[in-house]
Amino acid sequence: MKNWLILTKVHLAGITGFNKLRYSDNKSEKRKTGLVLGLYALFGVLMIAFVSIYAVMFAELGLTDYIISLSFAISSLMTLTFTLLRGAHILFAVKDYDMLVSLPVKKSDILISRLLTSYIVNFAFCAVVMIPCTVVAFAFGAFRFDRLIYTLIALIVSPVIPLVISNILSTLIMAATGRMRHKAILQAIFSAIAVIAVMALSFLLSYAGNGGVVNVGAETLKKMLLVYPPAWLLQQSMSGNGFYWVIILVAASLAFAAAFVAVLAKFYLKINAKLISRNSSGKFELKNIKAGSSFSAMYKNEFARLISTPTYLINSTAGLLLLVIASVASLFFNPFNAFDPATVEELKFSVCPLMAFMIGMTIPTSYALSLEGNRRWVIFSLPVSAFKILMAKVLMSLTLSGTAGLICAAVMTFSLGLSAAQSVLLFATVIAFALFSALFGMLMNVKFPKYDWTSEAAVVKRSAATNISVIVGIIPPLLIFMLGSMITVPIAYLMAGLDVIYILISGICLFCLKNTKLCDK
Repeated sequence: MKNWLILTKVHLAGITGFNKLRYSDNKSEKRKTGLVLGLYALFGVLMIAFVSIYAVMFAELGLTDYIISLSFAISSLMTLTFTLLRGAHILFAVKDYDMLVSLPVKKSDILISRLLTSYIVNFAFCAVVMIPCTVVAFAFGAFRFDRLIYTLIALIVSPVIPLVISNILSTLIMAATGRMRHKAILQAIFSAIAVIAVMALSFLLSYAGNGGVVNVGAETLKKMLLVYPPAWLLQQSMSGNGFYWVIILVAASLAFAAAFVAVLAKFYLKINAKLISRNSSGKFELKNIKAGSSFSAMYKNEFARLISTPTYLINSTAGLLLLVIASVASLFFNPFNAFDPATVEELKFSVCPLMAFMIGMTIPTSYALSLEGNRRWVIFSLPVSAFKILMAKVLMSLTLSGTAGLICAAVMTFSLGLSAAQSVLLFATVIAFALFSALFGMLMNVKFPKYDWTSEAAVVKRSAATNISVIVGIIPPLLIFMLGSMITVPIAYLMAGLDVIYILISGICLFCLKNTKLCDK
């Protein structure tokens, strides 16, 4: 077996927890792994339902012949956006870096295995988007075998170009900030700028292609989403203009990926060495030490830890960055102007579940305790109560999500022209979900700690506490946004009820945390 295949297999086994589920004698570990896999399956089913509903809506708009190409463009854009926010941490600065480079394998094998792992994860997401759209397209239109072949080929290559673009940008950002003092903050800022640039470029191209007019309709969606060149190539073959357009798409994707691996392999060791090295100027200043409370010291330490760790910072602010981007975009473009004035007031309440969804995407408390890792003995030996230690982490999360949420809620109230009732519900949603994400995430991290990690990404993105917290935080608002217009109960009542439920759950979590004892396990 090729070295890159072996490395990929090992890496995937670590990510999915398959080996623990199969070989571990620890029943608790097996239950946690099974729970995480079950949550992934549930989330996948809900995503399929969500995509299917909107695919049917596209078909009813007369986009049957374009649904597959549109799903290809949408999945690629989402892959690009979320991998940009996540950064290139799957490639660099992992704890097992020394072990990897000491193996008798080529640097390109390490890179290929890492990229292939990321490809497989994103391929699963693209499949959840494209397969339901394909079924709907064939159900509403005529089935053609050549279109099925083109769709399968497009599905296979759909994550390649977005992954390469995002990794190029993320690698440049990490290489440029590797030895800077506040590299975590700079990487988060540059990643956000890259996401904004991608979104702005997509909007400007579609705006120009639509003659400067933005209205929701079949032709607009066609022009906006088919601006993506690979989707345009796919559509050419789908329209019966020849199979060679798909061949060009495949060739371009493979060439793009091969060029990236070849170039990065030459600088891989240098970038990693820069990222894992510790640079000191050698200048020391004598200052007076200010006394303060133990809680304020722990609270400040949480922020110091946050801004010193790129993976921690970027993943703890990804949803909030999307929220900030959405609120700033609303100052220049109000999507509700394109809808019927008779229904627009009810539609404006849909801002609340979207706000809740973005806040629920990032829950730093769900891995703040696990990130202590092999230095957890420090916090366990502090002469303070466990409740104070946990509350310092909770307050850090509340500071992030609460501040960003309240500011963005104020901006959207002004930019979208929300009424008093809509604004009050929006602010209540921010408070409810900020409290829930901080307290529920902390409780899950206490119940499902993961201290034995080799990479921060393993605990930040793939631990049981993280997955449970995120899925519980985003599924209810996602369902309200998806199904709110299809049931008789107004969205406002659904969100108000959900806010009350989440505040009650937050109170229960606070009570449980107050009686928690930290144990080194």
